[in-house]
Amino acid sequence: MDLLQTRVGMLETRNWLQIMQDIEFTVINDCIQNTRNRLGNAAASGNGQFIRFSSVTAQRPWGNALLEDFEFSTRFLMEGKKTLYAGDAVIYQEAIDKPRPFIKQRARWTQGGLDCLGAGCCGVPLSICQLRRR
Repeated sequence: MDLLQTRVGMLETRNWLQIMQDIEFTVINDCIQNTRNRLGNAAASGNGQFIRFSSVTAQRPWGNALLEDFEFSTRFLMEGKKTLYAGDAVIYQEAIDKPRPFIKQRARWTQGGLDCLGAGCCGVPLSICQLRRR
């Protein structure tokens, strides 16, 4: 195994925004990651990542995307490395409690996703085809 991503939960859920983030991470992301496990490639996302040092073969494994964790796991996908999601191990993080910082975070995540798509748009579809042949 080259990368392990654990489940993420929120520490405190005192308002609706924090509760929704907890549901997003503990239910929705859990379902997505379990599906990715079945396809053979879980994604690094946020906290709770463990990366085997020997699996990092590039001199500079990160590019310039704002979502360096997703970019990293996308590179692993394109290189055929094994990643796994462990839903039974949970890492807790602080939930954002106000709308403005939440929107700012999500805008940054959207930009980071677009960065990853732009950097790897040619290699990812080919890697997905290779996964289906395994």
